[in-house]
Amino acid sequence: MAPECQGALYAYAQDAGFGVRGQIGLGYLFIVLPNRIQLKSSLLLQQSALVVNIIFVASNLHKGGALKQGGDRRKMDKARNFGFLLNEVSRRYVQRFEKRAQKMSLTLPTCKVLACLERNAGISQSRLAELANIEPMTVVRILDRMEAEGLVERRADPIDRRAHCLYLTLEARPALDEIWRLADQTRAETFLGVSQAERTAFLDVLERLALNLRGLEVQSVDSDAQDVQAATGGKSLRSVRRARTAVARTR
Repeated sequence: MAPECQGALYAYAQDAGFGVRGQIGLGYLFIVLPNRIQLKSSLLLQQSALVVNIIFVASNLHKGGALKQGGDRRKMDKARNFGFLLNEVSRRYVQRFEKRAQKMSLTLPTCKVLACLERNAGISQSRLAELANIEPMTVVRILDRMEAEGLVERRADPIDRRAHCLYLTLEARPALDEIWRLADQTRAETFLGVSQAERTAFLDVLERLALNLRGLEVQSVDSDAQDVQAATGGKSLRSVRRARTAVARTR
């Protein structure tokens, strides 16, 4: 860029409030002008008339609140990052916990199964797989091993003789205590620098978000059931299944 052009633009950047960071000001001038001016040739930068036009447009843009719009855009971008941030926090939290659990000869799936059974005594294997978000066959292998170790007991389901209800034994208590100790350590590290009030508010919001999403899932299931019922009108089970498949393909 010609020295006189560079000097003119730097002068504007300082006058417009960009301070000593003139390079950032120049980046702003060339990148986010509403007209998306394309400066493809360094020769154009030497045209004084073009420099004057750029300064004029940028000046009007600055006075018209473009910086405020930029702030709004940054807020919007932060909101758009919600899913990414939530996923990153969850992923890193789980990784941190898993490293600690491995040192205690505990795998993450085993920890999830134990924690789910503690809170849901008497559930079935299929429900356990759903709650723990683990493949059913993997759950079966984990339960077989835990049953052999005396940590889990399978009892016949009083309603369905083909199914079993799952219960933890007293021998599982030490493993559970260790799991919650590791979880407390990992959570304390994650919330470092966050006040108790902020933690409470954050967890309250998370619970509300979870309720919102659960409600949407229920609505989706009800809607699918209504679509299938309307498409079948009391036909055979095979017809219902075919209709359900047809409805799913249209979504």
